[in-house]
Amino acid sequence: MGIVTMYCVFTLPLLLTFKLHNISALHSLIWAVWDFNNLPHRIFPSPIQIIGTVFLPIFLITNFSPLAVMGELSNVEMVWGGIAPILLFMMTCWGWKRAIRAYESGGG
Repeated sequence: MGIVTMYCVFTLPLLLTFKLHNISALHSLIWAVWDFNNLPHRIFPSPIQIIGTVFLPIFLITNFSPLAVMGELSNVEMVWGGIAPILLFMMTCWGWKRAIRAYESGGG
């Protein structure tokens, strides 16, 4: 589930490539978020944990599996860890279809 989540979280912003011509700043931001993900999410304040788990589910990628193995994942977090990748994948497929539909090549 972490791989699906990672694919979706990092593909969705890159779909802006079809609209914007220079996304180097966005690409840098994506990798900064990835570096942010290398830390345990429980060390952050509660609002950051909620944002990183629900709104931008970056913490699902590397934090949920160790917590599940250690038995520290609540039932709500387990359910969200199963549902979020499916929702993200559906959103990514929808975004891909919209991005391709709106694509205009540089040559004409």
